[in-house]
Amino acid sequence: MKTISSSNVRKHISKLVDDVVETGEVIAITRQKDIDVLIIKFPREYKKEFSDIANLNAYSESFSFLDIEPELYSRADLKK
Repeated sequence: MKTISSSNVRKHISKLVDDVVETGEVIAITRQKDIDVLIIKFPREYKKEFSDIANLNAYSESFSFLDIEPELYSRADLKK
């Protein structure tokens, strides 16, 4: 995860947004060296009946690692 200070975000916000959209990389915004905010790619699909965090987890690429390591977790594990 890339980190950037809030003062640098103001100078480079357009490029940062483009980078997140293109690469899916998460960017952490810091103030006084503490992470306060994350910039993440918006989910491809968004269902209003679910909470924001459920949408982010279900429809973003949060679980894309399962494509390369599917034997580590069963569907039952993920439902828990």
